[in-house]
Amino acid sequence: MRVFIFIIGFLLVLGVGAQAQVQGDCGTELDTATFARISSTIAIRKSWIGQSRGQVVVPVQHYVFRSSGGNGGITSADIQDAMDDLNRNYQFAGVQFYECSSVRFVNSSTYYNYSQTQQTQLLATYYVNNVVNVYHFNSVTSSGGSGLCGYSDFPPGPDIVIMAGSCTLNGSTLSHEFGHYFSVLHTHSTIGGKEYVDGTNCSSAGDLLCDTPADPVLGNSNVNSSCFYTGTQLDPKGDLYTPDTRNIMSYSRRSCRSLFSLEQYSMISYSAINDRDYLGCSTINICNTPTNQNEIFIDEDEADLSWTAIGGNTYEVKYREPGGGWVVELATNAGLSLTNLNCNTQYEWQVRTICVTGGASYWSTPRFFNTLTCVIPCNTPINTQEDAIGADYADLDWGTITGNDYEVRYREQGGVWSADTTSVSQLTISGLLCGSVYEWQVRTLCANGGISNWTANRVFDTDTCPPNNCNTPLSFPTNVFVDRADVSWTYVNGVDFYELQYRKLGLSSWSSTYIYSEMATINGLDCGATYEWQVKTHCTNGGLSAWSATQYFATDTCQCGNPNVPFGISPANGSTQLNQVQLEWNFDDCVDYYAFELSYPNDPNFLSGTSYSIPNYNTNTLLITNQITLTDNSTYYWRVGAYNSQGYSGPSLTYWFKYNPEIQSVTETGNIAYVGLYPNPSKEQVNVSIELFSVEAVSIYVYNLLGQQVYAKQLGDLVGKTNIEIDLQNFSAGTYLLRLATPSGSLARKFEVLD
Repeated sequence: MRVFIFIIGFLLVLGVGAQAQVQGDCGTELDTATFARISSTIAIRKSWIGQSRGQVVVPVQHYVFRSSGGNGGITSADIQDAMDDLNRNYQFAGVQFYECSSVRFVNSSTYYNYSQTQQTQLLATYYVNNVVNVYHFNSVTSSGGSGLCGYSDFPPGPDIVIMAGSCTLNGSTLSHEFGHYFSVLHTHSTIGGKEYVDGTNCSSAGDLLCDTPADPVLGNSNVNSSCFYTGTQLDPKGDLYTPDTRNIMSYSRRSCRSLFSLEQYSMISYSAINDRDYLGCSTINICNTPTNQNEIFIDEDEADLSWTAIGGNTYEVKYREPGGGWVVELATNAGLSLTNLNCNTQYEWQVRTICVTGGASYWSTPRFFNTLTCVIPCNTPINTQEDAIGADYADLDWGTITGNDYEVRYREQGGVWSADTTSVSQLTISGLLCGSVYEWQVRTLCANGGISNWTANRVFDTDTCPPNNCNTPLSFPTNVFVDRADVSWTYVNGVDFYELQYRKLGLSSWSSTYIYSEMATINGLDCGATYEWQVKTHCTNGGLSAWSATQYFATDTCQCGNPNVPFGISPANGSTQLNQVQLEWNFDDCVDYYAFELSYPNDPNFLSGTSYSIPNYNTNTLLITNQITLTDNSTYYWRVGAYNSQGYSGPSLTYWFKYNPEIQSVTETGNIAYVGLYPNPSKEQVNVSIELFSVEAVSIYVYNLLGQQVYAKQLGDLVGKTNIEIDLQNFSAGTYLLRLATPSGSLARKFEVLD
């Protein structure tokens, strides 16, 4: 199903691809037909985030394969951690993943060590339609016999992601394979030709994107453990590559891969809304989410949890220290005792129902509790001090507490803690930044198992950086164009390379790259926008300079030529529209107004005098049912042209849709014949139209995208057609899931609440 609000909802064997693979990495293959399809729509794909207005929720079904004896395989807790990583990496694309059903554990030595040649057999047995099926094996081997971390398929391929279990847990490979599932190419792709470092062919070669630097194929051999590119390869023009080692769609070290570019996010958003718009959870049962969570007993190392029972079902409970990895346990009753907890520690927990009929509920709202203070006596160290401080080290000291160990944590003030343990009451910390402020604490790890409180913060300054240790560059004025800027700075003696960062004024995050000369061109900028940039030096002696003073520049004003011909975005040609019909075409800053035309019923030729038109329309969306009364069970044709001061684009292609508000909007399930929602989207109220074949008790539940129940109503026994209204005044803007439940079955529908 398709979800619109801003961000931001295969039974084949994979063919032979044109791209060489690196053993042990990704097995997703890109053929020329798929590349041509993506390339033909690349302009709208990589600019989609600026046009889309919503979040897409993607249902996932996980399978974990173990040996026939039930040994091996990753755990439910591992799946929860992987889902957290996946959602964190895709959050900015407006895509969020949820488990449509609980993890399915399969004891089968046939698939435990999986070969790509088994795919057809696998999907014939373990596959759910319209849900992303994610398979976790002990190992994955390509059809050619090489080891793989995983693979997926580009649209319109099957809804699958294949993973070696160890790679599921590395924080980046699962997100990498989902990137292919949503049409994103490898950054080193060469099926369209090698991308030049200067970016002159970035829209037709490489990964077709201009905000991902040209990539010579990264790997452990040319990316060091600090995530710096160490290769010396040149592009076909003789320019040295300066790739982004952090990009998730590269083959960089897996520990380095942590982000997508803005255009990659846009590709993902477009593909989720347009290529994969059919995804939904209706094929898997969704039962009631537990309510009334509570902690009925809490001790130093134990907590007893409870919730309201949902008859005949079992439950799955997950808990963790906030930010840590999940632990998952099964419960046969509406309660569970957690043991072996850490004292004086906060925990987060959630519970969901495992349906008797298969499937699972949404996770409940997170709850938090704190275990009681540790009662094992363990003295906190005293007399903390720094014995010696240098430019890159500090000797720390404290009073001895005999027979115990210690844990020391330190950080650049306001940064992320690093920690070391020691059996003596002193520690030298090294690798510090010169001329910087650090803070540190120490606590006792007592032999009796107790842990003391941390000492109060101690703060110290490392010595000033030695003269010429690593000087900061001085930046020069910028040469600015419509979509790029040339920046430069002074040469620094002893330089290894420079680090450049830039961002549009007002954004919170920087884009950065490594440069091996004293100048760079920043491509892919927005016209008529203000940017800021800085540069710093990485020296051959290991030193690192401070960032240069911030420089600002404004790109040239956007230039518009003759307007492009608009193209339709929704509804899809041939789709059936119900009640409210909203037409949408691409947004273009260079358009002053549009000329819109809609045929009267069943007239593809727009015969003179019989079509409906709006000559000076100034937006790219039109709720046509507010303008004209449509005739039931009819086909309509529409087109649109664009005007600006330079002229007229000419009319677009002709698009068409069927109008029939009387048809069923959902597939019959059990006793439910029909469920309709209108208007959708809405800001004040939504009308729910229900039809049942025979008398049955009906309940309505509404959930937000976090799985939290925000509305419930018991309608009692119903039969035939019934209409009810849901008041949306207290609903926040966003996407919601309405579930209609009866004893014989249920149906789920999404709807949108506007600001």
